[in-house]
Amino acid sequence: MKNIQNTYFKFITLFLKWFEYFSGEYYLSFLKRERYSQQITTLGFSNNSFSDTAIIIQGQVIKKDNFTLNTVLIYKKRYPNALIIVSTWEEYESKELKEFAENNDFVILFNKKPINSGISNINLQIVSTKNGIEFAKSRGVKYCVKTRTDQRIYKKDFLNFLNSTRTLFNNNKHLAGYGLNDRIIILSLNTYKFRLYGPSDMFMYGHIDDIFKYWDVELDNRILNQLDINNTVIGWSQASLCEVYLCIKYLQKINYEVKWSIYDSWSVLTNFFIVIDKLSIDLFWFKYNRWFEFRRYTNSAVNLTEEFMFSDWVSSVDNMSNYIQELESLLLSENMSENINF
Repeated sequence: MKNIQNTYFKFITLFLKWFEYFSGEYYLSFLKRERYSQQITTLGFSNNSFSDTAIIIQGQVIKKDNFTLNTVLIYKKRYPNALIIVSTWEEYESKELKEFAENNDFVILFNKKPINSGISNINLQIVSTKNGIEFAKSRGVKYCVKTRTDQRIYKKDFLNFLNSTRTLFNNNKHLAGYGLNDRIIILSLNTYKFRLYGPSDMFMYGHIDDIFKYWDVELDNRILNQLDINNTVIGWSQASLCEVYLCIKYLQKINYEVKWSIYDSWSVLTNFFIVIDKLSIDLFWFKYNRWFEFRRYTNSAVNLTEEFMFSDWVSSVDNMSNYIQELESLLLSENMSENINF
C-alpha cells in the first residue's frame, strides 16, 4: 500500500512540474492530510490537560467518510480531558449516534431548527453555537473553541498554540473596560480586509464568557431580497449581513461606538480579536473547492476578496502601519459585485 501511495504522489508531483513548465507563470505544491482517526497519533506536546476547555463543533453531521465523527475521535485522541460537544439538529438523532457518543465520551446535542434559517443560514449557526456554549458553561469550563462539523483542525498541539497565543497577546486592561476577559482568536479564512466589521465566524477561541457574549444574540429574520442594500463596500457593511451582523451586535453590547471606516474596522480586529492564519492550526474545510484552498491568497495585487492575515494583524497592532488614508475614499465607493484589482 505504501508503494502505491508513493507512486501516486510521484505522479502528482510530475503533473505539477509539467503544469509549471508549460504555464510559465506559477509555482504549485500540494498538501496531504490523513482521512481517518486511526491514522492519527496520540502523541502530544503540552503539559496542560485542557480539562478547562471545551471544543464545540456545530452544524450538520457530515456522513461522507464519517467526516464529523472521525474529527471528534481525532480530538479525543489528542485531548482526552477536554469537553467535546457536537451541537447538531434533531433530524440526526438516532440510538446509534447516541451510543457512539456515550461510548467515545463526547456530548451530542440535538437542537430544534429555527423556522427561518436566516441569510446564509446565520440563524442555524447562532442556535447550534449558542446551545453548545451554554452546555459547556454548565459544565464549568473556562475556555472554548467554536468550530464546524465540516471543518477539521489537524495541528496536533493546536490547543496549546491557541492558549499560548491568547496569553502572549493579552490586552486585559483595555478589554476590562468593555467587560471582556480576552481577545477572541479568529482565522484569516473568510476575514476580509475590506468587509468592514466582518471577522470570520467559522472558528473562534477564547474565554467562554466572551464567546458566549458574541453568540448570545437575537436571530436575524430579515429576508435578503427584501433589503435595499447600497452595493458599495460601506453599503454592504452597513446592511449588517451574517458575520457583520454578529460583530456589530457584539460591539453594541460592549458599548463600542462604530465609526464605519476601514481604519476603525481594522482597529476592532486589532483590539478585540487576534487574527491567525488558518495554516497555524492547519484547518481543513471539507467543502467549497477544497482542492484550491489558498485561492484567496495574493501577493500580486490588492482586491476586495483579499483576506486579513496574521501579518496584517501584527502591522495593525504596530500603530496601524499597514493603513493609508487613501484606502477610505478609494474603497468605500467601490462596487462589491466586482473583483477590483489595483
